[in-house]
Amino acid sequence: MISKDEAEFILRKLETSSRKNMRNNKSDYLLSAIMVNEFDVPYHGADGKYYRCGKGKRISSEGLEESILERIKEDLLSDTFISDCVASARKYSQPIMDDELKQIKSKITKISNQITKLMEIATEAESPRPWLDKIEKLEKERYEELQRLENEEENIKALKALTNISENDVKKIFDEFFVNTDFTKMQEVKSFLRSIVSKIVLIETPRLTCTIHYNINCGDNVASPRGFEPRSPP
Repeated sequence: MISKDEAEFILRKLETSSRKNMRNNKSDYLLSAIMVNEFDVPYHGADGKYYRCGKGKRISSEGLEESILERIKEDLLSDTFISDCVASARKYSQPIMDDELKQIKSKITKISNQITKLMEIATEAESPRPWLDKIEKLEKERYEELQRLENEEENIKALKALTNISENDVKKIFDEFFVNTDFTKMQEVKSFLRSIVSKIVLIETPRLTCTIHYNINCGDNVASPRGFEPRSPP
């Protein structure tokens, strides 16, 4: 089991990814940029209400989007899918090493000491400008190292959470994510999809079938438990 704080941390990571996607996606087509055919050729919107791959057949967007969205909801709440997520998370969460953290912290301390010494020299110098320029350069370097340290600490926190995560934890996280997504708003739904789906493979012949590939920040793409046939006709 993971703690409440760890569950909230994972949820925030998903929500952060979702917000980033929201800023980058302005198309009116829900599945644009993530739906491809079996040869990885992307589908694009056509005539305001269809999807089309190259110059192929037009496929009604409304029925297709509804069918795929329903399947994603079913997958995320299914015991099989949740079990796969947990297994994948545990497989790809590596032992936590703190050697790099120690090196970063040591470098930050060293830079801070250099800045302190240069400040002392600058206060006594007749022309402090050269020293202040060096201090400014070191301040920038220290800031970059602090950002790097923060990122590494976030990654370690995520790995610790994934190591201890349970199926019940995953279900609660997905439940909460559904509650926080307004499925009446196109951009929110698009951002939600792009935070968990790497691609959707749509095959038109001999019948319309679809396979969803998920990527939920656990180090691996997890395929949908099974392909399915969307209700929308080609």
